Amino acid sequence: MERRRGRVVRALEALGSELSRMHGEAFFAHLVEHLALATRADIAFVGELVGDGHGRVRTISLMSHGQWLPNIEYDLAHTPCANVVEQGICSYADGIQELFPKDALLIEMNARGYAGSPLHDREGRPVGIVAVLYDHPVSEPRVAHALLD
Repeated sequence: MERRRGRVVRALEALGSELSRMHGEAFFAHLVEHLALATRADIAFVGELVGDGHGRVRTISLMSHGQWLPNIEYDLAHTPCANVVEQGICSYADGIQELFPKDALLIEMNARGYAGSPLHDREGRPVGIVAVLYDHPVSEPRVAHALLD
């Protein structure tokens, strides 16, 4: 427990120090890269809610297995990200594809574990999401949960 807490504290301190000097796309790219490393995630992204009624997510920064990918846009319905937007931070240690069988991207990404947190505007309305995904069961989902929280 103490080891996990120390890892979270160190990651947050490093992230806060570095991000305080950044703006725009560089900010989001660094955030995604740092979260992927700190949470040992295979995929990490930041996305904004778009479309009528915010029914879609458009990634702003997307990294998979240490490589930057072109940004994508996907429907929010039937995804773990929809739960994040509606309920708040969520994490799943394993079995994400079985829990969300209509989410074709989870299958395409070979995702098994997931953690995500909503991003809110100043009025508290959800405007985006930050998430990490794993192609293996997550042994310490609370670390990702704590970092995203």
